[in-house]
Amino acid sequence: MGAASSKPQAAPAWIDGFWLSRMRKIAFVSAENAEGIKKVMIYEDNHGVYIFGYNTVYDRNCVFDEWYEALSDAEECCADVYGVQADDWIFIADPLEYCNLDYIMPVRIKGRNVGKPRFDCWEVLQDGEWRSFQPLYDEAKSFEALLANERLFLSGLMDEFEKARQTDKDKARKILAALGFDAGSRKESL
Repeated sequence: MGAASSKPQAAPAWIDGFWLSRMRKIAFVSAENAEGIKKVMIYEDNHGVYIFGYNTVYDRNCVFDEWYEALSDAEECCADVYGVQADDWIFIADPLEYCNLDYIMPVRIKGRNVGKPRFDCWEVLQDGEWRSFQPLYDEAKSFEALLANERLFLSGLMDEFEKARQTDKDKARKILAALGFDAGSRKESL
């Protein structure tokens, strides 16, 4: 039941000069830190392991990235610097082809898929269609005062939650807990 959420995603594939990840996972940071980091993502591929850091709980591009040779080193850094424990991690799907690695939702630069990137235009995949997208630059520090669907959507975890609700209740509960849902709300949402 909970085992599916703790296993890495599919093996990497070579696409357009990039290795897709072997694993991606996120954790929300509850401890105060000097950089004001609220969320971290670990992304592993054949070139190594990256930590993406975010100064907001919303799904958006990271404010920093760091490279590590080994997954254990990246996890140790997140534990030491940001207080992230092993059970804080939520495994998430690999990025789709041409999508930004540091977004949870499938977000890409418009035209990248046809070799003509427009770096001032973004797209997001919604309901099977690519639509114009304006990245959020709000530096929200918490989900307070947001409704359930707002928390799921703005965090980028709506699709992950919907899949987990059907196939992995433990992962679904973990997502809701990370987004600040109380025990009663978590039970009601499942």
